[in-house]
Amino acid sequence: MAGNCVPGGAHQANVMAHEYMQTTSATIPSSQRRNLIGACLAHVLHDGYTDQLYALLPVWQTQFGLSYAGLALVRAFYYGTMGGLQIPADKLVAKLSPRSSLTLATLVAAAGYLVVALSGGFPMLCAGLILAGIGSSVQHPRASFLVTNTYRRDARGPLGIYNFAGDLGKAAFPSVVALLLTVLAWRSVVGIMASVDLRWQSRY
Repeated sequence: MAGNCVPGGAHQANVMAHEYMQTTSATIPSSQRRNLIGACLAHVLHDGYTDQLYALLPVWQTQFGLSYAGLALVRAFYYGTMGGLQIPADKLVAKLSPRSSLTLATLVAAAGYLVVALSGGFPMLCAGLILAGIGSSVQHPRASFLVTNTYRRDARGPLGIYNFAGDLGKAAFPSVVALLLTVLAWRSVVGIMASVDLRWQSRY
């Protein structure tokens, strides 16, 4: 994934993002800023949706009596779909604008997690994860294209901000899920996290 950099690369991206925000925040045209914000919010959500699985897998292991092999299979339903479909999904939505494809992708990912939240058994949970993976497969190629197409030769700083946004999602979503699991059932928690998409759609 675009946000999965080696530690040195991630640090460099964060430094570039910080410097870029300091030097150009007052001079970026509103259309460029809106595209960048949209791409960053999508990266926060989709990377957050991806890494929140780490907080949910132990709960599902207990709920469904899964072995370690079973857990690996559950994880593969999402990660395999997301990673394996990036190129074909990107080609499939190429006729849509980047912003429209990101909106569609995020709705599909959220719908997948809603299926998980409403699942009555293990097969439906797996189906929901596959659907969520299909939605998330679009995000990285389309969002990075949106940023580079918006800023052209000046895209290095904005791409650093975009990558940093994904790190925020990876840090925030698993923590929020783990906290909510102490007071709510896992289906309620997954439903709450899926509904975060509605806030994103209203701002984007």
